[in-house]
Formats: sequence, C-alpha cells, structure tokens
Amino acid sequence: MEYTIIGKRFPRLDGREKVTGQAQYTADITLPNMLYGKILRSPYAHARILNIDTSRAEKLAGVKAIVSSKNTPKSYMFGIDIYDEPLLAWDDIVRFAGQEVAGVAATDKDIAVEAIDLIKVDYEELPAVFDPAEAVKPGAPQVHPELPYVKNNIAFEVTMERGDIEQGFREADVVVEDSFSVAPVTQCYLEPDACLASYDASDRLTVWVGNMWPSLMRDELARTLQIPVSKVRVIQKYVGGAFGARFTMYPLHFIASLLSMKAGRPVKLVRSRTEEFTLPRYRPAVWNHFRLGARKDGTITAIQTEVVMDNGAYQYLGRRQASHMCCRSDANYRFKNLKYHCINVYTNKAPPGTYRSFGDAEMTFGREQMMDILAEKLGMDTAELKLKNCARTGDISPHGWHLNSVGVAECIEKSTVAAGWKDKKAHKQPRRGIGIASTCHETDDRNRDGFYGSVSFVKILEDGRVQVITGEAEYGQGAHNAVAMVAAEELGVRPQDVEVPHHDTDYSPWALGAVGSRVMAAAVTATRLATLDARKQALDVAAAMLKAKPEELAMKDGKVYVASTPDRSVTMADIGHEALHRRGGSLIMGKGVEERWDTEYTLKAAHPTHFGHSVSATYYDTTIAEVEVDTTTGEVKVLNVVVADDCGKVIDQQSIDGQVQGATVQGLGAALFEERILDEKGRIANANFLDYKVPLSVNVPPIEKIYVESNEPGFAYGCKGGGESPGIGSIMPAIANAIYDAIGVRIKSTPITREKVLQALAEKEAKR
Repeated sequence: MEYTIIGKRFPRLDGREKVTGQAQYTADITLPNMLYGKILRSPYAHARILNIDTSRAEKLAGVKAIVSSKNTPKSYMFGIDIYDEPLLAWDDIVRFAGQEVAGVAATDKDIAVEAIDLIKVDYEELPAVFDPAEAVKPGAPQVHPELPYVKNNIAFEVTMERGDIEQGFREADVVVEDSFSVAPVTQCYLEPDACLASYDASDRLTVWVGNMWPSLMRDELARTLQIPVSKVRVIQKYVGGAFGARFTMYPLHFIASLLSMKAGRPVKLVRSRTEEFTLPRYRPAVWNHFRLGARKDGTITAIQTEVVMDNGAYQYLGRRQASHMCCRSDANYRFKNLKYHCINVYTNKAPPGTYRSFGDAEMTFGREQMMDILAEKLGMDTAELKLKNCARTGDISPHGWHLNSVGVAECIEKSTVAAGWKDKKAHKQPRRGIGIASTCHETDDRNRDGFYGSVSFVKILEDGRVQVITGEAEYGQGAHNAVAMVAAEELGVRPQDVEVPHHDTDYSPWALGAVGSRVMAAAVTATRLATLDARKQALDVAAAMLKAKPEELAMKDGKVYVASTPDRSVTMADIGHEALHRRGGSLIMGKGVEERWDTEYTLKAAHPTHFGHSVSATYYDTTIAEVEVDTTTGEVKVLNVVVADDCGKVIDQQSIDGQVQGATVQGLGAALFEERILDEKGRIANANFLDYKVPLSVNVPPIEKIYVESNEPGFAYGCKGGGESPGIGSIMPAIANAIYDAIGVRIKSTPITREKVLQALAEKEAKR
C-alpha cells in the first residue's frame, strides 16, 4: 500500500529545540530553593565499613541533608531480576570501586563537594576478585558470603537443551569448535546522567529524569521508598543519549529522592564524566566456547555453547541477559539439536546491564565466526552456508518463538549483491578481505504474566492540531516522531501539526518500556488504533456539520470533505471547535491499546528453560564489512560496510537511517578499540574520552543501508523493531571474518587491536 507520510522522511519534532539549544535536559532545570547533591563513593573494590563520621560535614554552613547507611532503612533495596542492590552500603560492605556510601545536599555545588571531603569513613580492605575464572575457584574471595544459595560466586546458572545434542553430533560429518571473548564496553552517551527530586509538603515526590522507562521508575521509587504510587510523579525531559544505559533505576535517583525527603527541598544530582565511565550499566565481558556440527551438504546438525558472563557485584539484569544470550541467536538459524550452559559470576566490579543489542553482540561475535570456520572446513561459501540454514517465515524457533516475518535470507542476498561479495571473493586483492555476519533481535519480551502492550491517546484540539499522548518514552530513538507520523497519516494532517508531549506519569499512560525493541512497534500500533478511534469521532461530527453520512466523507490536507463533492468541506479546526463548544463540551479523544492477552504469546517466568512463544516478532540484519590490513603495523582499516535491516515496514525513514548508522558506528568502536580497563584495584583506568577511544568521523567508512520490509502481521502497517540491533552486533564478527579473509589470521577477542593482529601474524609465521 502506498502511504502519504508513513515510510517517508520528515524533520524531527524536537529538532528545532535541540539545534537552537532551547531543549531542556534534566541538568538544565532549576527550581526555587533547590539544593545540589553529591555522592561519596568507595575507593575500594571490596571493603568493610568500620565507621562513618558525618559530624564535620553536618556542621558545614550550607549543608542541609546527609544520608548514609546509618540513617537509611535496610529494606530499601532495588533491582530488576531480583532486589539485591542497596541504595547505600547498608550492610557495611562495599563490593565495587565507586559504590555509593553517603549523599550530601547543600546550597551550593562547591559546599556539597567540600562536605563530601569532610565525611570520614574508616574502611577495612578485603580481598577482591576481578576475573570470573578466578572467582569460581575454591578459596576465591566471596563477593556475597551472606547469601547461602550462592556457591563459588556463581550468581546465576541456566542450561537450555533442545532436541538430542549427542545425536546431532553423531550425524555430523564435520565438527568445529573454538573459544571467543567480548570485552566490556561503555555506552558513551553525551549527556551525563542527572536527577532532580522534589519532595513537597503534601508528601508528594516529583522526579525529573532523562530515563528510558518512566513508568517503571515511578513504580520502583514507590516500592523501594515505601511511598504510595499515587504520591510519586516522574517527568521525563530530553535525553542526551541512552543506548540501554538509562534503562531503569540507579542509586542516583533514589539518593536524590532521599536527600529531598530529608531536606524538604528540591535536590539535583548530576554525575561527572568520570562517574559516567565508572558507573553505567555497561555491556559485560563474556566468554564463549562453541562446538558446531554439520553434514557435508552444509546442514547444521548440532550446536553447543558454554557461556561465562562477568556479572559484577549485583545481578541487575544479569539473569535476563544470560537467558537472552542463549535464546535470541537461535531465531537466526534452523538449529534442531542444541545445548547452552551459561553461568553469571559475581566479581568486585560495578554491575553491568543493558547496552544496545542486549545479549546479541556477545553471542554473535563467536557464533558468526564459527559459521565462517565451518564454511571453510566444508569448502562452502559462508553466505551460501548461512542461506542454507537460516530461518524462514513460518518457522518455530528451537525455543518456541513463532517466526511470522523473517527477512534474513533477503538480507543476506541483498547485502552480498550490494557489497560485490562474489566478485571480491573470486578476485582477491592482497591484504584485503570481506566478511559477513547476521544478527536477530526480538520485538518485545513477554516473559511474565501481566500487561505487556502499549496505550496511546489521540486528541483533536479545538484549533485543529492533534496531540498524541503515548505511554512510550522518547529517548532519542524517534518513537515520538513515528507516532506523530501515524496520526498525521490517518487524520490527513501534516506531521508538524501533531504534538507529542514529554512523558509525565501523572498524564501519560503506563507502558512496559524499552523491553526487547518493542517501543516503536507497540507505540505505532497503539497510536494507529487511537487515531482510528479519533477519526471515527471526527467523521461523526463532520457528517452532522456537512449533512452527510460518515462513510461518504474523506480526510486530506487538514480537511474533511464529501468525497463526491470535495468543495463541501470543513477543517479539522472547525471539527475540534464544534466538538468542544457545541457537542457536549469535550475534545475528541481516541484511545488505542496494543495488547496480546492470548496465552500463546505469554511465557511463564517460572518455566525452567524459558520455552514458549514469548516474543511478538523478530527482526534480522546482515552486515558485510570490507577491510584492508597493514601487516607491518597491524592497523585494520574498514573500507566499506553494507547493512541490510529486516525491520518490517519502515515508518520513519530518516530515523531508521540514523539508528542503523549510529548502531553500526558503535559496533565498529566495540570491534576495534573500545574496552573498559580496570587497574589492579578494580578502578576504571580510562574514565574519560581521552583514554577511552570511540569512533570519530575519520574512522567511519561509507555505510550502505538496505531495508527489507517483511510484513509483520502482529503490528500496524507490518512494522516491527529495527533500530536497536542492526549493525552493532553483526559488524564485530563481520570485521573479524574479513580480517581472516585478508591475512589468514583469526582474532577471537575484542577489541581487535593492532597488537593482537601482529601477535596472530607472528604466531602464524612461527607455525610455518
């Protein structure tokens, strides 16, 4: 179907405010009588707090509130998978360098810093463990000795087995195996995280944040601080980047709230850049060992994987990440016999969390190199091997996912043509190589009972403008632009005549948030339903005004007209005014709910191996990278990249272009030079943009973007997710495979540094 607005390019609704500097981020807000907060953090990775003396800080002029484990209830615990993380070190043990020990609110920023320096904390340093391989050994320091169910620092363990893994390997003519590792990396958004909390005389807590999930933040603030949920309001301001790091709550938000509750005045906390590198919920370090079997014709018969994830000091989303790493990659291929075993290991590090392509990138790096290794062993082209085994529409994944729209084969076919794959493979140039890899990701994650849909309200205002109130938050990904385009398409108005207010939990409907790339598809679907509801009401009003039947009317260019006689028309402003002032005194407002209550879409959280149709859709990508390697210096230069994205129907062409471009560049950084580095005491050693290298414009190669618009029947217009994962997960193994194609050495860990390339070349030469 041809659309007027859907799938086209339109300027961002928030573009003018951002480029002119008028956009207000959390740190920009100032309230009357506002105080400034600062957090005291542990210098040790593992230590016992013997005493906290705040007396000197309390006497400092301008200090209005101090919170620490000494005056904070021990019941104040937070988390996602389990509630295991304290707001402050309530049990007198710090478990990672940078953990929150105390908070101060003062009338001036400098006074707050001085007060932090005046707090005296006596520590007894304890043995720490930073390597998961060491942490699981008998006699290793225990991160959580107080938890009787934790043995050998294993925070979580899951095994998933489908089919008959031993039979699968017996059927194989070729078996390959190898080990890989992915380094921890930081999201590196530009706006430092901030929180402004105001607890007023009516015992109502209002919090301004740049968070990705305001609905959950409201719920968790109420639960953790034991406040009625009706007494908590969360307002989302502009967000200067997120990429998963601002998914849920941090101690920052709770401590700002506690300080405001204690002082009776608003308190603003803004993290420094060093804190941003120390504390974000970054992508964890992961180690994989793969074993892959196939018949001579390339049919894969079995895959077995051992996974170790560095869990850091608290679980946060570690359990979910472990299960996702196992489940998600299997929607890419028609695996029949498989077995995964994953352990999350506690270490004395800041807890990791959600980073774009959550769970995908960590598995794809090794698995897609294994496909390359297997293809070589079989004497097959890697792209052909992938096509032979890739998932197709109508398949059910090994874990029970119904794959209703699968465009991965088309991604492979189109990307290889665009990249000149066959020609470059046939006519190799010295030190140049080309590599291919694929990823898949889910659209939402319905892994427990309850409402997992989305709600939107669409209002036609009395001046004819349209307002969309969606439960889904805007954090830079373009969701609000997309819902505005939907409303404009269905009501026949311009996108610039549609307003989408910032999320405010007092007015915005509750939403599930950014779980499994669901925001765009769910919000678009709910908004279309709400718009159709509003459209029906508008046509009813217009029909009475035009003395016609609703079915005789059409909408276009901000007008409703009689289709047979277009000169008989009324404007949307006429309709909005009529509805408000003449027909009952209320605005036209439509409501739309995207939901799936059918049990076939629900996976019970108690299921021991996470089997079931727990996702609404899957989306796919394939990335091809061409590289040139300098064998003297070890430098890897990425020459060209092609990304084919199976995103379903494109809603906002401009936004998806930016999403894929940005994701690919982030993946490039993780592939070649990004890594969180800790010193011997567990403190981050590269906590700034001088030492933590990210891609610059000079590092970015040409990126060709291809969109495969497979039709997803579960969402409006056939859309599904498509902005989170394409490029970022698959470019890492694509580059590694291209390096192997160029110089015959395989780099099995990220980042792929010059030193690793030179070492691999030296080892190759030594074996001759």
